[in-house]
Amino acid sequence: MPKKSSKAQFGIEYLQIVVWALIIVVIIIAALFFFIPQGCPPKIEKTSGSLVIVDQLFAASDVEFTPIRNAFGIYYQNLEDKPIKVERIQIKMGDVLCGEIDNINSVIRKSSGTRYIVGWLTDERCQGATLECYKFNVNIKYSSLDSDLTHTEVGLVSGAFSSLQDYWSGGELWYTSGFYGGILDMENRAGEPINYCNPESPPPPEDFLVPADPGTVYWQSPFSCNTGGLSGQGFDNAQCNGRSVLAKGWMYNTLYLDEIFSGRTVYVSGDAQYYDATNKITKNDGICVNDNLYIYVNGELQYFGGTTGFVTDQGRGGGLNDHPGEWYEGDEIIKACTGCQDVDSSGWCIPAFEMNDAGFNFGENNDIHVMVEDYCKGGGQANAGGLSYLEFTIT
Repeated sequence: MPKKSSKAQFGIEYLQIVVWALIIVVIIIAALFFFIPQGCPPKIEKTSGSLVIVDQLFAASDVEFTPIRNAFGIYYQNLEDKPIKVERIQIKMGDVLCGEIDNINSVIRKSSGTRYIVGWLTDERCQGATLECYKFNVNIKYSSLDSDLTHTEVGLVSGAFSSLQDYWSGGELWYTSGFYGGILDMENRAGEPINYCNPESPPPPEDFLVPADPGTVYWQSPFSCNTGGLSGQGFDNAQCNGRSVLAKGWMYNTLYLDEIFSGRTVYVSGDAQYYDATNKITKNDGICVNDNLYIYVNGELQYFGGTTGFVTDQGRGGGLNDHPGEWYEGDEIIKACTGCQDVDSSGWCIPAFEMNDAGFNFGENNDIHVMVEDYCKGGGQANAGGLSYLEFTIT
């Protein structure tokens, strides 16, 4: 009997310990739930004026797709009885100007809204990683269509920075067809005309398996050539037949961007710097290439450029230009671009390619194929050919 009593006592004590442990765990969980912030739910406070902010979003500084890092979107509605014109949106944190969208000039009718107006937080003090909280003042400058008077709407928005994963996909990695030793090795074709004179359909997406390494992309073939009637002719005038060697190869990417970005411009670009003598500005998005490059958007050839095209010296600062006052978009090569000498000693590059009016569809997946083309390994080249590592940019 004493032994049984001892066992019973031990069992009761054990249960008491377990119950108290469970109670302590519950108390700890409750305390954590009470004292630790449970996220940052989105909140909009309208403080003045006749515009109301309907929705807002702010991208984090660690968004995987580089072009939309630190982006923000504001969606607002006109409450006045007459149309108004929105001119500028400023995002502020105290006295800090975090980001600004200027020269909007968007007319909003009575009781109507606008699509998202998208900009970027350019001040690092206002940026944050995914799920970090934010609180910003939004100042919207607008005017009535029947007067020159301007007004400023003031509002307050808060929430958590987002990865915007539902608003984009793809875009980061470019893929090649897996050619051994270089993008062109298995596409060395003797006596074939350049692609502009003999268009071809891009390979299916499933043929692209190997990601291209970031940085300059090189290839090492072919080693003999016949460039007569090709270089600097302009694609319409090039004598395409009779090449002794012509090499080709493909790169592929896919990109989805939500329709909230449809008010922005999307480019395929590189990192070459050149001087745009037409617009009198220096640009940093040129694509280093030797010899030619062709861009297909959703299966259709939309852009071509390279050494077959007209040669300009705008990269030198515009002092020398074979075609003054003209800009051969899609049919030119710029000489002496900064950052391209590793591809070729002449530093060839072509401008970034704008996709908005070239078959790119916002709110849908887009297949982007790029064909590169080379005649031969010339004396001024460290290799047979190359190009900038391609990327997408949004402005």
